[in-house]
Amino acid sequence: MRTKQAMAIESTNGSDEDVRVAELAERRAALASELAATEATERALRERMNPPTREEAVATTSKTWSWLGAGAGFGWRDYEHVDRRVVAPEVDAEDVELARLELAPVRLAAIRLRRKLAEAERDLKAARCAAWARNVPAADQVERAALREIATLLMRAAELMRVYADETAPALNAKIGRDPGVAEHAAPRYHVPSRVFAPLYAADERSGSLLDLWLATLTREGVL
Repeated sequence: MRTKQAMAIESTNGSDEDVRVAELAERRAALASELAATEATERALRERMNPPTREEAVATTSKTWSWLGAGAGFGWRDYEHVDRRVVAPEVDAEDVELARLELAPVRLAAIRLRRKLAEAERDLKAARCAAWARNVPAADQVERAALREIATLLMRAAELMRVYADETAPALNAKIGRDPGVAEHAAPRYHVPSRVFAPLYAADERSGSLLDLWLATLTREGVL
């Protein structure tokens, strides 16, 4: 079962601004995807023009004079050394020239896409701000109505709690008296401090309860 608050929230959904935000978000995503593909193509062309080097491990074996162990004494033993060298790949001059010629239009396309993407992001931000500003008044009304309903119920509960603490419990304690089987200084049967819900009841009206402070805050903010 849906609550009144849920139905009020649903009534604020859907607007031309929300549709425009969705369309602009899709446009931005499409431009970002196209730009990523163009930048990948640009990187591939640059690697064709200047292929990355790679490292190779080269192992060499030599002889070294060292201690061979007890009984063998000193002697020659194999010693393996691993050297690493940088290897530059072979480059085809014609392929490099083709890549250079292909790179210019790709770079131009990337520049134009970056500008379009920046413009799309500005438009999307502006549309989101407009949609937010349009939705705020209706959302404020729903939120304030919900808080007013809660405040009304809590004030009713606070009044019931006050009647119990100030009238009902003292009257019942006076009627039945103290339990003769316990000490005279024991608490009465209906011990108000342990029964009341503290946020709704203030023993000292000068300080007020937590509910009073909350209601004062809502009043100050114009909710009540």
